[in-house]
Amino acid sequence: MGHIQYYMNYADQPTAYREGANPGFHEAIGDLIALSVSSPEHLEKVGLLERTSNEELRQKVNLNYQLKMALEKIVFLPFAYVLDRWRWDVFAAEGGLDHALNRHWWTLRLRHQGLSPPVKRSERDFDPGAKYHIPAGVEYVRYFASHVLQFQFFEHMCGFVEPKGTGSGKPSSWGDSLYKCDFDGNKLAGASLRAMLAKGSSASWQSILKDFIGSERMSLGALRRYFTPLESFLDGFISRHNLTVGWADAKGKLCVLLLEGRGVFNEHFFFSGRLHEQCLLHLLLHFAHLWLRRRPRLPALASRTRPHPLCLCLPPQG
Repeated sequence: MGHIQYYMNYADQPTAYREGANPGFHEAIGDLIALSVSSPEHLEKVGLLERTSNEELRQKVNLNYQLKMALEKIVFLPFAYVLDRWRWDVFAAEGGLDHALNRHWWTLRLRHQGLSPPVKRSERDFDPGAKYHIPAGVEYVRYFASHVLQFQFFEHMCGFVEPKGTGSGKPSSWGDSLYKCDFDGNKLAGASLRAMLAKGSSASWQSILKDFIGSERMSLGALRRYFTPLESFLDGFISRHNLTVGWADAKGKLCVLLLEGRGVFNEHFFFSGRLHEQCLLHLLLHFAHLWLRRRPRLPALASRTRPHPLCLCLPPQG
C-alpha cells in the first residue's frame, strides 16, 4: 500500500521522474504508516486493544511494544548491512573470494550479528543464495536506508500532532514518548507527506528530504529517540544482571554463545554447537541495546575499513 500511495502521488510527474527520491524512500512509506497505526495508542482508539487505567499494566504493554518493534527494526539493520557488504566484497575482490564465498558470508554474520551456523557448512554450500535478493541481483541497501528514513519521516509527521495529555492545544516535543505518536487523521501531517510523495524523483533525494524534514542528512537520531524508554530499561537490565556486552571475533574460530561443545572453523567447514534457549532472550535484548547505544550516525557503507563489531558473550552456566 505504501508503494501504491507513492505511485498515485507522483503520477503527474514526467515519466522520468515517476519513482521514489531514492529506493529507500519507496520502501519507507508503508513502514512509516505502520509505525503510527500499530502503536498501543492507535489500537486502543480503534477498539483492538482494551483501554486500561492500570498504569503498571500500561507500562508493561508499552515496554513489550517497544521490544517488539526493536526486534523488527534494530535487529534488521546489521542483517541488511551484511547482505550488501558481502556482495560488495565479492565484487571488489575480483575473484579473490571465489573459493571462500560461504566462509566470508558467515564471517560477516558473526562479526556484525553474532550468528554462527547450527550445522557444518562448507564451500559446497551457498547460504547467501537462500536470500532472494542475492541470486536476483536486487540491491539490499534500500532496506537499510528505509529503516533509517522511516523514523526520520515519523518524527517529522509527529511534529504536527499534540502529545496526548499535554492540554496545550499545540504540537510540541514528544520527548521520550515519541513511540506513542499517532498521526492518523491529522490533515497537516498528511498534506506534508503528500507534498513530498508528489515530487517523485524530480529533484535530488537530499533536496527532497530537506524540504520534507528540514535536513538533508540521513541520521539514526530519530530511531534512537523512538526507542529511548527501551534503552533506559536495557541499561538497568544489563546493570542488574551484570551482563557483559560483546562477542569474540577472532580469526580461526566462531563465536560460541552458551554452547554445548566448541565451535570449529577451518578451511573445510565451520560448525557450532547448540545454542542454549536461555541465551536467546539475552541475545535479542542485547541486539536492541547495542544498536541503540551506537552514535546516531550512519556507518560508512562503502568504506573498506572494518566496522565496529556488535557482539554478545555470556559465560556458560553450570
